[in-house]
Amino acid sequence: MTKRKALYKSYLLRLWCEGSAHSEWRVMVETITGDNERRHFANLDELFQFLLVEVENGWSPNRENCL
Repeated sequence: MTKRKALYKSYLLRLWCEGSAHSEWRVMVETITGDNERRHFANLDELFQFLLVEVENGWSPNRENCL
């Protein structure tokens, strides 16, 4: 039986609100696998866009490469 290398990315996600109760969420994401890079986002939409790009650029569309 051939073992396949697991393809995954891990992130530490921090969320907080600044200012009034109606403020937008602020976000910090730190990569756990690799370079421990930190990225800050002004809102959740920016976070979601980042994650979409990460998945599209870092993963093969071929399901055989996924777990």
